Amino acid sequence: MVRKGVVAADIGTDHAYLPSYLVLSGICPRALACDLRKGPLENAAETLERWNIADKITLRLSDGLDELSAGEADDIIMAGMGGILIAKLLERTEWVKNKNIRLILQPMSHAEEVRLFLCNNGFDIIEERTCRDDGRIYSVICAEYSGKVKAFPQGYEFYGKLDPNDDIARKLVERQHKRLKIRASSLREANFKLDEAEYCEKACLGMESFLNGGEKVMAVVGDIYNALDAFCPFDVHEQWDNVGLLVGESSAQVTRAAVVLDITPDAVERAREAGAQLIISHHPVIFHPIKNLGAHDPVYLLAKYGMSAICAHTNLDCADGGVNDVLAQCLGLENVRKIPSPNVGTMLLRAGELKEELSPKQFAELVSQRLCCHVRYCDGGRSIKRVALCGGAGGEFFSDALAFGCEALVSGDVAHHEFLGATACGVTLVAAGHFETENPVVKTIFEYLEKTVSGVDFFVIPQQSPTHFI
Repeated sequence: MVRKGVVAADIGTDHAYLPSYLVLSGICPRALACDLRKGPLENAAETLERWNIADKITLRLSDGLDELSAGEADDIIMAGMGGILIAKLLERTEWVKNKNIRLILQPMSHAEEVRLFLCNNGFDIIEERTCRDDGRIYSVICAEYSGKVKAFPQGYEFYGKLDPNDDIARKLVERQHKRLKIRASSLREANFKLDEAEYCEKACLGMESFLNGGEKVMAVVGDIYNALDAFCPFDVHEQWDNVGLLVGESSAQVTRAAVVLDITPDAVERAREAGAQLIISHHPVIFHPIKNLGAHDPVYLLAKYGMSAICAHTNLDCADGGVNDVLAQCLGLENVRKIPSPNVGTMLLRAGELKEELSPKQFAELVSQRLCCHVRYCDGGRSIKRVALCGGAGGEFFSDALAFGCEALVSGDVAHHEFLGATACGVTLVAAGHFETENPVVKTIFEYLEKTVSGVDFFVIPQQSPTHFI
C-alpha cells in the first residue's frame, strides 16, 4: 500500500521495523519513525544501527503527528493502535487533508471508528486488506483525501472496502455482525438505548448484505440528509428559519428523489407519479406553525403518499457553493468573497467584481439577460464595478453592500422603502425576483447529490415563478 519512491512516516514505530523494511527493500528512499516514548525510540535507534540505515530514517519523539510538519512525509502509517486513537490523532492534524498524502491505517480495535472518521471528513477508502497476527484478524485501510464527503450505505463502517469473497475478510465481518446482533438484542430486551439498538440492527443488515456477496444496500433518507449536511450544514442557519428533515423518517428507504425550489402540491404530485419517496427543496415546506391541514396542502399530500421532505434554506444560502455563490457565477462576477454583516448571524452575503465598469442601467440589463428575467432597479448615480449579492429577499442589506465598498446590490424581493434608502445612499439596487435569484441552485444540488449518493435516482422537477408580468 505504501507507494514506491515516497517518504513514509511510521507513527508509533516502536522498534522501527516497518520503516526499516521500507528503506531496505527499496520502496522508500527515506522514512520517519515517530513514537510517544523515549524507550521505543532507543530500541529503534539500535535497529537502525544494526542495519546501518541511521542516515536514511529520522527518529522523532512525537505524540502522534504533533511533531511532524506538512510536506515532511507523503505516506502516513499508523499501525498497532486502537481505532479511536487513530481517529483522534488524525482529527487534530489538519494538514493530512491533502490530496497528495496517503494514509495506511491498521487499527487493533474499533476499525469502524476509523472508517467513520475517514468518510465524514472527505477521505476516500481506496483499498482494504486483512492481516493475521497471533490468531487475530485485522483490517489494513488505505485512504486518500478527496475533499468530498460521500454518503455511505448502512453498516459500511464495519466492512468498508473488504472483499466479500475473501474468506478471512468474511470471518472478520461475521464476528462483528455476531457481536452487534447480541448488543442490539440485549438493548431491546432491556428497553434501553433504543437509538443505539436501531443503529446496531441497521448495521447488521448492511453486514448481511456484504456477506451475501456485496449486494447493493438501498439508500435511506438519512444518507441524503448526511450528504446535504456535508455540503450545507443544517446547524448553520438563521434562528428564525426551519431546515432539515421536516417530513418523514430518516430510516425510510429511497430509490428516487426529486429536487425542487418549492414543495408545492403540483411538485408533490409529479414526484409521486415519478416514483419518488423523497423531495429535497430550498424553501421549507413547513415554515410557520401549522394550525390545520387541507387536502391540497403539500404537507398533507406528503404524509398521504408516505413521502419525506428535506429542506435546506438559509444554510444553503450561506454555504460555500450555495445560493449566493451560484448567483455570482450566473452574473459572471470575479473575486467573489463573503461579506460580514451585523444584520445576519451567518456569512450570507457575497461580493464580487464585474469584468468592466457599467452604468446602473447597463448593469440592470446585464442582470436581466443573465437570469432571463424582468428586473426593477433604482439608480445609485455611480458607475458599477463591485456588486453585492443576496438571493431571495435581501433588499434590506444595501447598507452592508455600501459598507463593503459595493456600488450595487442584487437581490430577489425589494420593498419600496429599500429602493428609497438605497438611492439615498448611492447604491444601485436591482430586484430580479425571488424565484429567479434562487432557482439556479436547484441544478447545483442535483449535481452534487447525483455525484455523492449512490443507489438513488435523483431528478429535477422544472418549476416556473408563480409571478407573471403583463
